[in-house]
Amino acid sequence: SGRIYAPYYRQASIWAYLRSQSGQRRTFDTAYADVKAAFLYYLEQYNRGRPLIILSHSQGTQMAVRLLEELYRARGLERILVVAYLIGERIGAEQIPGLAPCRSAAQTGCFVTWATVAMGAEPELLTGEPRGRPVCVNPLSWRMDEAFVPARRHLGGVPDSFDRIEPGLVGARCRGGLLEIAPPPSGYAHAGGDYHESDINLFYLDIRRNAQMRLRAFGAGR
Repeated sequence: SGRIYAPYYRQASIWAYLRSQSGQRRTFDTAYADVKAAFLYYLEQYNRGRPLIILSHSQGTQMAVRLLEELYRARGLERILVVAYLIGERIGAEQIPGLAPCRSAAQTGCFVTWATVAMGAEPELLTGEPRGRPVCVNPLSWRMDEAFVPARRHLGGVPDSFDRIEPGLVGARCRGGLLEIAPPPSGYAHAGGDYHESDINLFYLDIRRNAQMRLRAFGAGR
């Protein structure tokens, strides 16, 4: 659907999360400074008014949320942002001033988030302090309700072997700010029932098709 730009940055290691608050702050401020500099360079040198889709996961989502908190209004990103897929973190409905959660498959100028666990499991890898009610958008329906969406609606995931697309693997529902899936799939990295490491590749084709849909809707509305 478009060109891909990814920042090189001094990513914080897993051990950074175990440091004191002041140590964490210094580490993540360094990481964020790199991401912000890369994004501003992209805006100034490459964007040229083109539609923008942001996709992030885990620590990348921490960086993307902070970026949007700071720049969404200040840089007028509402003019170009199609959608932000901010995956693998707890994000509140009021987290980003001016940017609301997506409530339908073709809505634009909004954000999508989920954190994947097996049905009934408790998350182990999530971080973040959501402002407002934690958001979960179901990638099988692109809605925020808690209705279970059956596996026949699952367009396809890419397993850890990265050698195929597997449709119809899981059904999913949002519950308590988490995305619960059933049955638990094999071949996708997880820690117990926590599928944090597979948040994106479990729904690879669903995300891809949805991004194309939102981009068409964005173009039609310009």
